[in-house]
Amino acid sequence: MSGFVLERVLEEIGALRSGHFLLASGRHSDRYVEKFELLRRPRLV
Repeated sequence: MSGFVLERVLEEIGALRSGHFLLASGRHSDRYVEKFELLRRPRLV
C-alpha cells in the first residue's frame, strides 16, 4: 500500500486527525493517528 493510499484510508475511517497536538514527548504536531480507530478495524491492520 502506498503512502498516499494509506493516508486516504486513515482519513476515511477517522483515524488521521488534523489540528494542533501536544505529544507525550513534549513535541508538537499538526497531525495525529488515533490508533484505537485502527484497532476497531482489524482487517486493515
